[in-house]
Amino acid sequence: MKAVALMTGAIEKYLAGVYETTKKPADKLHLPWREACQAQALAALDELEAWSPAPWFVGDELTQADVTAAVGYTFMEGFDKGVIPTDRYPNLERHRDRCEARPAFQATRAEF
Repeated sequence: MKAVALMTGAIEKYLAGVYETTKKPADKLHLPWREACQAQALAALDELEAWSPAPWFVGDELTQADVTAAVGYTFMEGFDKGVIPTDRYPNLERHRDRCEARPAFQATRAEF
């Protein structure tokens, strides 16, 4: 549950930051809010990165925590380029790659 909560919280903060600059009129932007949202999203990813799931977040089988972490990371990495620092999350990248190698992931993969 903690991994799911961390990733969904990271996505929520990430999107709040993205929306600040993509959905608001220029005269209403508040860049410190975007920066705060991005910092909170990255803090959640830092926490998940420290878990270093091997082979999975919870035990020896794929769980909702693994799916949420892989899909959430893929979404965040691909949606607004440059927000997720390159090479900051090697464990999450390996985890995502391990999940995406599975046929069920490949069958549902969408490009941004």
